[in-house]
Amino acid sequence: MSQKSVSRVVHAVTEAINEKLLRKYIKFPMTPEGRRAAKAKFRKAPQPFPDAIGAIDCTHIKILAPKLHEEAYVSGHHEGHSLNVQVVSLIFSSYCLPIYLLVKFQERC
Repeated sequence: MSQKSVSRVVHAVTEAINEKLLRKYIKFPMTPEGRRAAKAKFRKAPQPFPDAIGAIDCTHIKILAPKLHEEAYVSGHHEGHSLNVQVVSLIFSSYCLPIYLLVKFQERC
């Protein structure tokens, strides 16, 4: 699959997630009670994460070198070119598993 195709798919999936799921499922706890409840759920998670109300992680997805701005996609962590994508996890009272949001993270542009 070409880099252009991967970029197009990542963008389309991100847009669809944001449009259809973001407001419905991703709700940052804004009240002290909400933050306490989120912390309690993270403490009870299979891999406890004390005092957390959310978690963010990143990974690099290898791609073919793009023709434009090729240097912006050179990873210091891997040989070759990659997109740095970010996962955001929040725990909700009505779900037993975290919900994830995948977004492109503009590390270098």
